[in-house]
Amino acid sequence: MPSRKRGMGLPLALSLIFHLLLFLLFAFHFTVKQASKLPPQPEIIEAEIIDEGQIQAKRKLEEEKQRLEEAKRQAELAAIQQTELEIKRQAEAETLRKAEEEEVKRIAEVEARQQAEAQAKQQAELQAKREAEAEAQRRVEEEEAKRVAEVEARQKAETQAKQQAELQAKREAEAEAQRRVEEEEAKRVAEEEARQRAEARRKAEAKQQAELEAQREAKAETAHRAEEDAKRQAVEAKRKADAKRQAELEARQKAEKVAEQQAQKSSSDTKSATEEEARDWIISKIRPKVQRYSANISGRSCTIRVTVLPGGEVQNASVKESSGDESFDRSAQAAVLKASPLPWPDDEKVAAELKTFNLTVRSK
Repeated sequence: MPSRKRGMGLPLALSLIFHLLLFLLFAFHFTVKQASKLPPQPEIIEAEIIDEGQIQAKRKLEEEKQRLEEAKRQAELAAIQQTELEIKRQAEAETLRKAEEEEVKRIAEVEARQQAEAQAKQQAELQAKREAEAEAQRRVEEEEAKRVAEVEARQKAETQAKQQAELQAKREAEAEAQRRVEEEEAKRVAEEEARQRAEARRKAEAKQQAELEAQREAKAETAHRAEEDAKRQAVEAKRKADAKRQAELEARQKAEKVAEQQAQKSSSDTKSATEEEARDWIISKIRPKVQRYSANISGRSCTIRVTVLPGGEVQNASVKESSGDESFDRSAQAAVLKASPLPWPDDEKVAAELKTFNLTVRSK
């Protein structure tokens, strides 16, 4: 701004000078014109004797004066024109200078704009570079965070898998320990049951042996008593023979009348006695042997239908009345089969009753 004010001061001064000269020139021409327009004044002629030579000299002087004035006027006019030209030249120079200044300013502005654009471009490139670097850094950080998250997730999964494996191993170890405990308990129970069965078998065999011994002794005593009775009966029979013959003779007719009825009644009584003996045989001989092999389950009992071959060999054992526990029913069937051959009576009638019978098996 100060340079522009200084640049405008000189043209302004020249313009003022130029207008002042124009004003002076205009005033001079106006004076000359006014003088030429004045009406001719009556010339006062003084009677004076004038020399021709003086008149010529005076005319020449006037002419010279006019020429000088014209020359002065022309000089002033030339000066004014020169001043105008100078002012015009200076104005043109000033205009050119201003144009040059404007051009310089324009160039400077262009260069400044270009520089600004270059700086802006450079700044934008720098900003873009920074943003790219920031984006790259952000991506690196994201990748790193993702990698860290994946590592943590993998470590967490591995930890969980390890914990799960340890828990599974612990459960399996506990299950294995429980299985071993159960196996040991089952083994102990089996051994106890085997011991109890062996003890029961031993007791049953001892009992059976005692019963056999008692039966033999009873049979021997019975035979001895029978022999003594037979001897007494023989003596008594001989004594009573005659009386008996008479009684038999008297009763023969009566006996013949009721023989058929008595024979039928005797057959029915014999059959009942045989069935009773068969039941006693089952209770006293067969059931104790089967009970040795029955399961040790409290409060259980079932009825087994048993089919036996001659000699006591079990042909079939089926459940007739269930205990409500299939495992006990199967163990009862197995006990009957394991007890085969069953104790077998010598009496054929009793043996015939034992070909098929029902046996109630109870738990130990």
